This record gives sequence, structure tokens and C-alpha cells, in this order.
Amino acid sequence: MKTSIEAGWRKIVGRVGEEFFLLNVDEILAFQAERDIVWIITEGRRYIATHTLKALEKRLGDTRFQRIHRNALVNVDHVRKISSLSSQRWLITLSNHQEFIASKRQARGVRSLFRW
Repeated sequence: MKTSIEAGWRKIVGRVGEEFFLLNVDEILAFQAERDIVWIITEGRRYIATHTLKALEKRLGDTRFQRIHRNALVNVDHVRKISSLSSQRWLITLSNHQEFIASKRQARGVRSLFRW
């Protein structure tokens, strides 16, 4: 079975103002929802996504993106550090030094990042 990336979902549309950009999935570090806006986070810029976080997660399918919180998906290829905050809470640091806190509900998925 092909993953979404293999099936042709190699680009994600991001918006800044009235301009739309085609972003390579590999350059995306994370997606983060804030109220009704979903941000696409890259190394040097944030874009507004044209889809919901749930739709993006479904569209990306079985790729390198991991749900770490109800409001965040991170690209595991850009995770640089995972620190334990408690037995079920993790602080995840990306390659651009941005930090995310993983929820208790997603703790098992975060622990799976340790498996090689």
C-alpha cells in the first residue's frame, strides 16, 4: 500500500496574506492549530494552512508526521530532543529550537519515537 507521500501528496499549500505557496512536505517541521487557524511551521517561516489539522493528518497518512497533541503534528525527522516533564508528559524540541509539549493522551506515540 502506498503512503500519501508516495501517492502524490508531496506538496502542501500554505498561505501568507493573499499569496499561496507550494511547500515540500519534507521541509515542514510541524503543524500547529490555534483556534481556527492551522499554522505550517518551516525552518524560517510560518504559513496558514488551507486545511484543518485533522484533514492534514489524514492526508499525510502513514508518513513521518506524528500527532503529539490535539493541536500539533510534528515531523519526526526534525525532532532533535525529547525531554521528560513527567511520567506522561514530554517536551519535544525541533531543529529550529521550537518546543512543543506532548499531551498525556499522545505519550505512547511519543515514546515510540525512541524506537529505531
